[in-house]
Amino acid sequence: MLTLLTMVLTALTGTAQETAVITFSSTEGGSVAASTTDYREVNSGDELAVGTEVVLRVNLTAYETHYVKGWTVNGAEAYPYKQTIYYTIQSGANDLKAIIEAIPAEGFKVTYKAGIGGKITQAQYQDKQNYAMIDFASGDPLPANSSLEFTAEPDKGYVIDHWTINGDSRGNQEHIYANANSPLDVEVTFKQVTMHKVNYSIADNNGRLQVTYPKNYTDEPIASGDELPEGTQVTFFVFPNDGYKIEKWIVNGVDVAPGEDFPQRLQRVLMEDLTVQAVLKKT
Repeated sequence: MLTLLTMVLTALTGTAQETAVITFSSTEGGSVAASTTDYREVNSGDELAVGTEVVLRVNLTAYETHYVKGWTVNGAEAYPYKQTIYYTIQSGANDLKAIIEAIPAEGFKVTYKAGIGGKITQAQYQDKQNYAMIDFASGDPLPANSSLEFTAEPDKGYVIDHWTINGDSRGNQEHIYANANSPLDVEVTFKQVTMHKVNYSIADNNGRLQVTYPKNYTDEPIASGDELPEGTQVTFFVFPNDGYKIEKWIVNGVDVAPGEDFPQRLQRVLMEDLTVQAVLKKT
């Protein structure tokens, strides 16, 4: 039976679009629900236009005792350890099955590695009895559903490009978090960047400067003379002594008037070495 989308396309173009049937199921221990990417429900046995992207999700009966080992697509193994998958309707057969198995008594093996340009400085899981964070080595088996934390540190001249967990991208933060609900392969990749030096001071020392850049969703302070990667936004905030206020900023030798809304704050995106001086005057 043609779907509404197929009928609409046929009416608009005057030609019937090729369709195919999708069927899906799971082994014992859960069920599968599906929808299109625009949230239209899809049932096993529905006929969809070829090229339609479908989201399939496994609902486990008992997360504490079972996990998704993977899927089969027309009998071939695919999507290892994925509880949610995106599948594009092909011509011919589209038969998908989620493979659900009991969690092994020894838990799941977790491996991790770093690419050129940095290292993973810490890998920990949380003990379920006392909630303490415990270090573990790559390849160790961990208790199922443990909370995990990984920390990476780039070498000088590098930044974190991205993390992946079982091939899925997980951002470029210094710390990432995961759950050991299946075997995991964790990798962090670094990229080389140009570094620029940041120097700052206050004329006549009539106050103090706080200089920060965003790191892991917080404002990380830096000292004068520190180097940061090109493209970093640097924030300068002046705290004048009593009886003083900001008169101007001097940025790489050029006078810059204070902003009207936040005169005590200056922000710059780092594209070259930066020398900033705050000039204060008496109120």
